[in-house]
Amino acid sequence: MNYTNLAANENVNENGLIYELGSLYTYLERIVDPRHPKGKRYPLAMLLVLVMLAKLGGEDQPSGIADWVAHRRDELRALKLLSREQAPSHMTYRRVLQTIVDPIKVETLMSEYQRCYLKGGMSVVFSFDGKTVRGTIPSGELRGTHLTILATFSLSIPLLEQKYPLP
Repeated sequence: MNYTNLAANENVNENGLIYELGSLYTYLERIVDPRHPKGKRYPLAMLLVLVMLAKLGGEDQPSGIADWVAHRRDELRALKLLSREQAPSHMTYRRVLQTIVDPIKVETLMSEYQRCYLKGGMSVVFSFDGKTVRGTIPSGELRGTHLTILATFSLSIPLLEQKYPLP
C-alpha cells in the first residue's frame, strides 16, 4: 500500500493538530497481527484506521462500522485506505476487536501517538461554553435546547459538542 510516512511533529501549527493517516498507520503497524498470513484479506493496521475513522463518524458497533466504511468505499479506495473492492464485513471488525487486538496495547500506542504531537512542556487550556439555541424556546416556556462545547483553543480543537434539552 502507498502511505506517506511523515515526521511526528510535521503538521502541528497555529491552525491546530492535524493527524496524518500515514503516520497513524505506521504507529498501528507496531501491533503484532497474530493471524495466519494465508486467508488474511486486510492488514490489521488498515482495519484499525478504518475503525477509528468510523468511530470519529459516530459508529461504535461492528455493524455500524462496517456500514460506515461500505458507504464510503469509493472515497476510501481513492485515499488508498481500502485495498480491495469489497469492504470488510462486520464480522471482520468484530473478530479484530474481540479477539485479535489487546485494548490496553492499542490505548498505550494511541497515547504515545497523541503525545508525540504535543511539544514538551506545552500546556493545553480547555474552555467550556454553553448557549441556548435561538428559536428553540417554546411559547410559554423558559428554557429550550442548549448547546455546550468543550474545546482547546491553544490547539484549535473542539473536543466535545453536545446538544440537549434543558429540564
